[in-house]
Amino acid sequence: MIAKGGRQAAGDESVSSESGVAAKLDPKKDSQLSASGYGLDTSISDGAVWQSAFNPAVPSGVIRLQTGTNPPETCKTEYFEPPLLADGKNYAAFHNRGLMVDSKGVAWVSFAGNGRLGRLDINKCKVRSGPAATGQHCPEGWEFHQVPGPEVKGGAAFSADYSYLMPMDLFDTTGLGKDVPIVLGSNSDSLLAFNDQTKKWTIMRVPYPIGFHARSADGRIDDPHAGWKGKGTYASYASGPVWTQEGGEDASGPQMVKFQFRPNPLAY
Repeated sequence: MIAKGGRQAAGDESVSSESGVAAKLDPKKDSQLSASGYGLDTSISDGAVWQSAFNPAVPSGVIRLQTGTNPPETCKTEYFEPPLLADGKNYAAFHNRGLMVDSKGVAWVSFAGNGRLGRLDINKCKVRSGPAATGQHCPEGWEFHQVPGPEVKGGAAFSADYSYLMPMDLFDTTGLGKDVPIVLGSNSDSLLAFNDQTKKWTIMRVPYPIGFHARSADGRIDDPHAGWKGKGTYASYASGPVWTQEGGEDASGPQMVKFQFRPNPLAY
């Protein structure tokens, strides 16, 4: 359970979020929500703890916990959902899995449901608390970017990829710059890095027949004075999906892949 707006109100009953934030919430009280957490990160800018609430898949949501000076008494939790579209039925994105926070406190969210990378800047929110803070109260804080690659045809737009967990390159371990969110392209043998300044993607692909299927990734700087040679981004094949690679159950795995970017093709 997570408390919305501060401490749990005495005697407040648990509220299911099967269709977003339930209408049963009493705006005069702090209320409980039920949500299944997944991606988790702590902001280095203000210490807030963020988590993706991936279930129910539609719309899913984002939780932000500020501990205050004397937790748990001073804990305050905020809840945000991807905004509804103009038709009032469908959402701009849904079913998030990964979540990471950049050095400025902006949350980046990987939506596996329809292949979108969400950017949530709560400093743009006009409402942060009170009876209007239902989860749908900050559409102005969101941006959405479609992941590269084909989409499934027919009906609504769905990516053929599966955007899973994501690392945040806070310290330029890839060579692509600081504060670069990276989406795991689980169905495209790739890591997908997004540049917030240019709004462009860099695709780091491990080609067939290796059958790269990333489930986690992180950066590491071994020698800050060695340039591109002293740092890299490491991604794993998880134990579950190793059968998707060539060789099936007999293939060796799990494995790890190291990515490095040369400043130019002839750099050595």
